[in-house]
Parts: sequence; structure tokens; C-alpha cells
Amino acid sequence: MDPLSITAATLAIIQASSSTYKTIQHVKGLPKAFEEVGQNLNLVEVTLDLVQKRLETGTDAEADSEAIKGVLIACQEKAESLNTIFQKINEKKVMENHAKEWSAIASFYRTMVLRLGKAHRVETLMQDILNGLKGLTMNQVFRSASQTQIERLEDAIKKLSEVEPSIKESDFEHGRANLTMHIASGGKGNQFHSEGKSSQTNNLGPQYTLSHGNMNFGTPTAE
Repeated sequence: MDPLSITAATLAIIQASSSTYKTIQHVKGLPKAFEEVGQNLNLVEVTLDLVQKRLETGTDAEADSEAIKGVLIACQEKAESLNTIFQKINEKKVMENHAKEWSAIASFYRTMVLRLGKAHRVETLMQDILNGLKGLTMNQVFRSASQTQIERLEDAIKKLSEVEPSIKESDFEHGRANLTMHIASGGKGNQFHSEGKSSQTNNLGPQYTLSHGNMNFGTPTAE
């Protein structure tokens, strides 16, 4: 895809995210990080619109098309992730009888992000999108972007960096719990391999231990 097509696609994703966010924004207890993200969706939309118009009318965009394309692809990927998270949260909200309290959804969101990684916290995704757009607006191809627009992006990035995280850093450490599974000698069972830096030990009867994917054969202990 060319930069213009990527911009148009990302703009459509952000518009969809704005629509989905409106369905969850009134949930009581919604983390401040979500509110900051929601407030910045319009800023992202306006900035992408400016980028789109510049790409449509510019004659010098081709010179930097590859550099621009790389930034835009990264923004699109982050926007898709953000939109997916919003959609899943809304689906969970509906499943919980249109939950009005964040407490009914919080565990679902936490589990989802712990699995995906801290880069998928909504505020981090938005911050990455804004940083990418800031870089674009400061590119010579988009030098027509007003200083006010750049300052708005910088202010939004600063606020997101200071907002209370939707999931604390310590939660990611606690999420690396050691997992232990025991299967009786001669028994059957599923093996679930942990991800990240967590360690996993599967005890298969009295003589087999699987740790971090390596099978160590021990000597059976006499009864």
C-alpha cells in the first residue's frame, strides 16, 4: 500500500475506535488512562486528515515516501490494536449484562494486556500513535502543519506519559508467576507452556520434570 492508502485506512480505524469508545466511556470507574486516550482520538483523526490532504496535494512526497510509509504502517498497526481492545472490552461489557461498573470488566482487560504485553496498554498504544504523527508533522513533506498542531500533539503525549497507567508495572511482574502442573504416574493431561520470563514446571509422575521446555529424566525414587 502507498502512504496515502495507509493514511486513509488508519483514519477509518481511528473513526471506528471513536465510535466504539463512546459505548464504554460512561462505564463508572473507567481508568483515567482510557479517558485520556478517548480525548485524543479526535486529535489523531484531525492530524491524519491533515496528513492525508498533504499527501493528496503534495508533489514532494515521493522523495520521502518510504520513510513516511514506515511511520504510517506503525501507526496503523497501533490503531488496529487499540480498536481491537476497545471492541473486546465492549463485547465483554455486553456479555456482563451491559455492565455499568469497570470492576466487571477490569479483570478481562488486565488478563488480555498481560498476555499481549505492556505495549498494548491503551495509553501506550495512543502515545505511540501520537509520537508517530508528531514525527510526520515535523517532516519537511508536512512542513505546512501549524506549530499549534505540533504543540497539541506534544501536550497530549506529555499527559499520557503522566497519567496513572491502566495496568501497573508491578502487575506485569506478578503476571510472571511460576506455574506448576502435576500429572499422576500413568495419567494423561494437557501441558500449558508459560510465556515471557516466567518459569513452568510440569511434574509427570514421580520421575519426569519439564522445566522451560527441557525434559530432564530423573531416577525413579523407590517407594
